[in-house]
Amino acid sequence: MKIILAFLVSGFVTTSGSAAVFEALPVSVGNLATRRESPVASVAGIPVQAAGSDAGYASAVASFQQYIASKKVRDPGDLPFLLIHGGKTSRAVLMAHGLTDSPYYMRALADILFAAGYNVACVLLPGHGTRPEDLKTVRLQQWKDEVKFGLGVVRELGESVSLAGFSTGAALDLDVVAANYKSPDPIPLKDLLFFSPAIKIADHEAELACLPGVREVMELTHPWAAGDAATPETNPYKYAKMALNSVCELDEMIHQNSSHDSTIMKDIHDHGIGVFTVESAADQTIDPESVVKFMNGLPQGTREDFILYPKDAAIPHGSVTRPETNPFYAQLAQKLSLFIAEPAAAAAGASISLQPLGSGAFDQLSSGNPF
Repeated sequence: MKIILAFLVSGFVTTSGSAAVFEALPVSVGNLATRRESPVASVAGIPVQAAGSDAGYASAVASFQQYIASKKVRDPGDLPFLLIHGGKTSRAVLMAHGLTDSPYYMRALADILFAAGYNVACVLLPGHGTRPEDLKTVRLQQWKDEVKFGLGVVRELGESVSLAGFSTGAALDLDVVAANYKSPDPIPLKDLLFFSPAIKIADHEAELACLPGVREVMELTHPWAAGDAATPETNPYKYAKMALNSVCELDEMIHQNSSHDSTIMKDIHDHGIGVFTVESAADQTIDPESVVKFMNGLPQGTREDFILYPKDAAIPHGSVTRPETNPFYAQLAQKLSLFIAEPAAAAAGASISLQPLGSGAFDQLSSGNPF
């Protein structure tokens, strides 16, 4: 089990630079200073609907406002957020963050999407933004339910819906695709925007800790996969320690998605869903090869773009979504903006060239163009 624990410590816990020590006191949206996040007026930092908006939009906005206000988090940056244009737009996006972190890690990306005309909502996954101990009891179904709630809101904010997910958030997005078109009232999905997507855990040894029987023993003897009860929490937006339970819940999600792979790929093809993915070959949390395989396995004709940072760029798993930790964030933003600005662009017939993961050049699928 030492190998497993060593993986969990080195693989899953990533930092985003130094942060001042914070006092972990609960706050709610009512404590936040008012700020303008859209061209319309705002209340408690969240824009309200403009006059003349349809009832579904107005109800969805009010529902998400109540959702934000109900959250008690240790720092305002951990709160779910809503960025709207004052009425239903042609496109809306639901965002979901990664394991042990918070909506803070999606905020910079959200600004790009909002500026492009999207209405944007980001959920806070249960067990996050509060205290690491809450990940010791959280269950996968709770995460799914949170995303389901977010989808119910976002479908009223735009004519079509895109899904943006970081790591665990991307795994939850794939689960949405697998189930969406089986529903009698499917949501019109447009794009999948993935950042370090949790396709496969980097070290298969980690799965041993989650096997039935083994998991129960490990949770009793080593409840913390990384850190321990005495580990100080210095980053207000991400836990320094990780509960083994949460790793196993993510592992279950990954296995479920794998079993639905053919359904997911068929729905991407049949419904013209675009896929934009960013991954680092230096990722020690998620297996980079699994992400390459996922992108290379997309159906012919899929509108897609893939940024794969080379291994020698040394960009960790948790660093891709923030401008202060990703030295190539400006290029990422440019590529993302181009992808969402050209929804009619077709990738059919585009050559696909994969260079080794250790290449010293930026590897990309689809365009083959440098940043």
